[in-house]
Amino acid sequence: NCWINKDEAWNNFARFAKSTEDAMREREVCVTWTQETKEGAIRKMEQAKSTMPEMVYAQEYLGIAMLDMSRFFSNELIEKCCILERRGMIIPGRRTYGGSDISGMGEDLTTIEIIEKQDKDILIHLDNIVSNRVYTTDTSDKIIFLHEKYRFKAYGVDSNGVGFGVFSELLRDRRTKDIAKDIYAQKRPLDADGEHSKTILKEQMYFRLLAWLEKGKIRLLKDQSVIESLKSIQFKLILEPGRPTRHEISGNDAHIVEGLIIAVWLATEDQSLNFFVR
Repeated sequence: NCWINKDEAWNNFARFAKSTEDAMREREVCVTWTQETKEGAIRKMEQAKSTMPEMVYAQEYLGIAMLDMSRFFSNELIEKCCILERRGMIIPGRRTYGGSDISGMGEDLTTIEIIEKQDKDILIHLDNIVSNRVYTTDTSDKIIFLHEKYRFKAYGVDSNGVGFGVFSELLRDRRTKDIAKDIYAQKRPLDADGEHSKTILKEQMYFRLLAWLEKGKIRLLKDQSVIESLKSIQFKLILEPGRPTRHEISGNDAHIVEGLIIAVWLATEDQSLNFFVR
């Protein structure tokens, strides 16, 4: 409110703005800000700019105040990225990854999301399969059936709660035991129950999806269910005195996106090479 300066009673002060970008480039070299320090700081900032979502970079480096609550994926971004029709034929030998958000017999949805990695910088959304009120054994059977078609390099689920049954079935089956990944077990727990570690990784997965979408590296299916799930995701800053700023990402129709972030995470974490013979 002080910065906006709407109250005439406070018009006796001037306002100055200096972003981190400006400060790093314009600050004079001195004993505490050597040329080496300056160049290293600029490299770090430029690396952050190339990997962070735009709104996170704007908050951290440009001093742009963000709304407490906002849409995580804009309409413009969704329209730009949700452009694909389903492929009629599965091409064998491609590098594919899957992710699921698992529910049980309640109202929540179970989703299966399949991503193809065409090269290190391009991901294609191949399929979006949604169901509800299904047994976990039916879901694991469906994933195993799809693995026979797509030959996943990795398939991720959250083994907490209902997902444990699906993950266990995938580990038990000889066809999927080597590709099944408990996605949130990849991070070292930061507290007794591991929830802080899980929250941090989930944020990273959401930010990874957003950053790749913004850079045009992911093309998603033009499915209304995918579009509505993306639109439902909300982003909120949690500001508490004496504690680091936290992000809260949630949505009442998040199931498809929750499967997508897992599949995209596995695809982008896999740095191995894959060669195609044509």
